[in-house]
Amino acid sequence: MGMISRAASAAAAAGIALALAGCGEQIAEEVVERQVEGALGTAGGDVEIDIDEEGESGSITVEGEDGDATFSFGGSDLPAGFPAELVPDGATIETSSTIASGDGAMDMVSFITDRATEELFDHYVDLLPSLGYTLEQQIENTINDVTSFTVAGSGEGVTITITGTPNQESGGTSASVLLMREGSQ
Repeated sequence: MGMISRAASAAAAAGIALALAGCGEQIAEEVVERQVEGALGTAGGDVEIDIDEEGESGSITVEGEDGDATFSFGGSDLPAGFPAELVPDGATIETSSTIASGDGAMDMVSFITDRATEELFDHYVDLLPSLGYTLEQQIENTINDVTSFTVAGSGEGVTITITGTPNQESGGTSASVLLMREGSQ
């Protein structure tokens, strides 16, 4: 199993860690570290969990025979090296996460914007080629008068997939950008 796959499996532990954070940060971290080590079968490996005091963000690092992988979660900042152009001006970042290893990295940013779903779809169809990516997919789906979209592109060892659906509360769009980079990080 590759390190990104292991770190992705460890991502489930992030939810447990956050839920337990209210019971005491150190206790939560130690309990989840032991659980993740057992679940991942990291014989001789190590899992390190770090949760902020508010229990809103943190990281999980898996050290194993194949190298290290890190999963960072929570927060409203863009991951290091994430192209800011992929999040529209005025958008509110809800979550961001990164899974990184020697195999590559995967960043995910979820946000809410005031832009209508159809407008955001058109924005990304124009934006990705302007940033040097080749459009691989551009799909708009309308079911029961609700339009959602997927736009995907790639270029120079990077694959980007953007999805969006209407946000009933804001009247805008809830969207996420998944950026995958190949190679050592």
